[in-house]
Amino acid sequence: MRLHLALCLVPCLATAADSGIVYDGSSTVYPIVVAAAEAYAEVDPRFSLEAKPTGSTAGFRSMLARTCTLNGASRPINAKEVAAATAARVDFIEVPVAFDALSLVANPRNPWLKDLTVTELQALYATNGPASWKQVRAGFPDAKVVLFGAGSDSGARSLAGALLVAALLLMGAGPPPPDIWSGGRFILTFGATALSLESDCAEAEFPRPVPDASGRFRVEGRFTAHAAGPQAAPPEDGGASAPSQPATLEGRFQDGRLDARLLVAGAPPQPLSLEPGNRVKLIRCY
Repeated sequence: MRLHLALCLVPCLATAADSGIVYDGSSTVYPIVVAAAEAYAEVDPRFSLEAKPTGSTAGFRSMLARTCTLNGASRPINAKEVAAATAARVDFIEVPVAFDALSLVANPRNPWLKDLTVTELQALYATNGPASWKQVRAGFPDAKVVLFGAGSDSGARSLAGALLVAALLLMGAGPPPPDIWSGGRFILTFGATALSLESDCAEAEFPRPVPDASGRFRVEGRFTAHAAGPQAAPPEDGGASAPSQPATLEGRFQDGRLDARLLVAGAPPQPLSLEPGNRVKLIRCY
């Protein structure tokens, strides 16, 4: 994992005293910046550093808001952030400064967790992942899954998800599919670690599948149906979330098409015939 520093080339709204530097961003890069600042302060006692290890994504937001002069990140700046910098006329220089590694560890007091496959790790960190260890592997106990790690603003967290997908591809699976597939009244979107399936009045989320050598895949996720007409207030405004239920998506990539089935308890299988690209305009009922 490559660690980056981005030096902002425009006047900032927040500055340290006199000739100081305001750092915001990755907690992984933070010790490197502090060590460099301490060494430089021995040469120039007037120098000062104000450092805030808030996370890579938060650091990019700070850079775009011009509230820091130096941003550290444990991931490259993404296309959306580059576009935002261009729109805000924020120029920057990106400098790789180090390489880092990610580790996965189990609590030493856990007597039964000795190993995990890459596929199991992907399921654990996917959206709506398993709540119990018995859902991860047959033979594991019915114990609550408790994951600890970096927060949503962490570059290491987002990079870890992408690395899990890359590891699955290196294990012999086929090439990654295009990001968006559509057909009928459905749009399927592949993210770094998950995929979403949308229709006019329903949505579903699954961990991102990696097809086998024949193009087949099967993933477990959650399905949510929405009723037409007036809706309750969203959860952030005090309303209730629409109920979701377990769902399975299975299919095969072949000859430039994706033929799949959505399986939801109590409903007949929903066949899907999708092609690359977004050729569907959904009419939302929610």
